[in-house]
This record gives sequence, structure tokens and C-alpha cells, in this order.
Amino acid sequence: MQEFVSSRVLEGVVELVQSYGQDVARIAANVNLDMEFLRRSDLLLDVVAVNDIMEESARVCGDPFFSLKLARMQDFNVLGPLSLAVRKGQTVGDALQILANNLELHSRALSAYLIKEQRGASFSWEVRKVATSIRPRHTETQQAELQGLALCCLELRRMLGNAWRPDHVQFRHARPEDQAPLKEIFGDRLFFNQDLYAIHLTNEDCRRRPTQISATEDSGLVEREMQSGMGQGRPFGVRVDRIIRQLVNSEDCTMGKVAGALGIKPRTLQYRLKQNQTSYQALYDSARLDLARHYLKKSNLSITAVSERLNFSDCAAFSRFFKERVGHTPRDYAKRARRY
Repeated sequence: MQEFVSSRVLEGVVELVQSYGQDVARIAANVNLDMEFLRRSDLLLDVVAVNDIMEESARVCGDPFFSLKLARMQDFNVLGPLSLAVRKGQTVGDALQILANNLELHSRALSAYLIKEQRGASFSWEVRKVATSIRPRHTETQQAELQGLALCCLELRRMLGNAWRPDHVQFRHARPEDQAPLKEIFGDRLFFNQDLYAIHLTNEDCRRRPTQISATEDSGLVEREMQSGMGQGRPFGVRVDRIIRQLVNSEDCTMGKVAGALGIKPRTLQYRLKQNQTSYQALYDSARLDLARHYLKKSNLSITAVSERLNFSDCAAFSRFFKERVGHTPRDYAKRARRY
């Protein structure tokens, strides 16, 4: 089964690639993408192909911030009707909650969380793996994650005023030598080697009413989209997976904690996951493995630090877990990944 999104998400790629003096047709050919998907915004495109063209464009153009520049050329409307629903929020916090609740209806490959905190809230953006018949050329998803986070931050600046900046922002990758492109969008308070890509807002930010609403808003379209299924829930296994990924770096990521977040008993959680052909342990291990791969490839954390973050009893337990699933020890995997 393939997962598709509108080719609208690639608006601006042709112009941006050309601004680097590169041949966009050659880049598309490198990832077996028909140029028609880059010329039109009304086609459906496999999410793997979207990620491949983004990562390949960044590679050929030699710019790790390619997607940030693309986000500045685009606007939040690349999310289609979902962008209209978000602008129905009475407060900024409401708008972010609508986005978090419904992003997966735009694409199951994307996920967002709004996590309430004492001083405010954090809004995180994540690219998820989905089943597809296309073999990806690129397994990294950093360009898509940066693009999504940048689009969200730029939309918040439209809501709160262009001078507004987040309280702080987290990035999962290591600190780059040049942080200027990130600071232009996200401000000065940037933290790297983190668990999530996340924008942090104060309570005051969350309570504020948006000051700029798009003049193109079509409330009738929003209502039709809402009635067609937006906000009516997501598959149970996906809901559990999202909660696990929020908690995976804490000691509280237990079956009881996850069941409590869903308002059900652990036994009910087990039963319903079994009906979905999965289990708590399988989802927990998958989340830890995804994060382990990311840390070993993209961060400068030590293997001991990765082991501790993912709640393994010691490095030996982490090494056994990783090698059984990947075929390489964490150390060997990190060396091979960073070599290429």
C-alpha cells in the first residue's frame, strides 16, 4: 500500500534548485521522479518520492538548509485544506492543537504533537515511516522535518507578528557550524542533539488570538473537510505509537503510563494492540530503534549517552538489541553511516 500527498508540497523546488545553478531535471532523474510532479501542484505523489527529491536536491546543491529556503518560498497553504482548518483556531494554542490532531489525515507519513508544559507548550513535527512499494534512495528525513518545522514557525510568526520568535527550539541533529539560516527563522535559542524537532511556546503565546488570518480562508471548505473525517481519530496503533514516542526518552515510558494516557487499563491496551497485529513491546522497540539509528547517524552523542537516553540497562544491552535488529554493533553502524 502506498501513501500519497499532493505535489503541491514541492512548489518552489524547481526555482530554488535553479538558483544554485543546478539542473533540476538531472536531480529528478537521479531519484526516478517524473518532472511533471515538479511542474504541477495537483498531482498525487508517493511520500517516499517527496523525501527523495528533497534530500537529493539538498545533496546536489550542497546546502543542508535547502528545505529552510524552500519553506520561506512557500506558505502554510501547501498543507491544503488542513491549513484552513488550522486558521479556524480561536487562539494560537487551539490552532496548534488542530494541526496536531489532524496532520496525519494530510499524510500518514507526518505526525505532530502538542505537549503541554508548566511554562507553556512544545509543538513537535516528525516524519514517520510508512509502508510503500517504492525503494527509497534516501533514508534520511532531515530536509522534510526541517521544512515542516520551518513552515509551522513561519505561520506562527504570521499569527503573532513577524518579530515574534519561539521561546526556544529543539533539533535532533548535531549543532552545525553555520547556524545563521536556522536563526533567521527560529531565533537565537537553539538546542541540538535533542529527542525531537520541537518549537516551544510560552503560555502567553498559546493564549493569544491570531492577529493575521488568511484572506483566502474558505469556511465552507473547512466544514466539508471536517465532516469528511478530519479530527475523528486515527488508528489505535498509531495513537499508541505517538504516545510512546513522546515518552520514549523518559523513565515513565511504561505500558501502564501509556494506557493511562489513553484512559484505559493495561490489559485493554494489550488486547486492542493484538487486534491491530502489534504489541506494546514491538512499538516501544521500534521507537527506540528509530531513535538509535538517528542518534548514531546524525548526532555526536556517545554510545553510552545513546544507551542511557533510550533506557537500556547498560551499553552491552543496547549493543545486543541493536545488533540483533540491524546486523551491526552501534559502533560499527555509526562508523559506516558517518563515512557515507
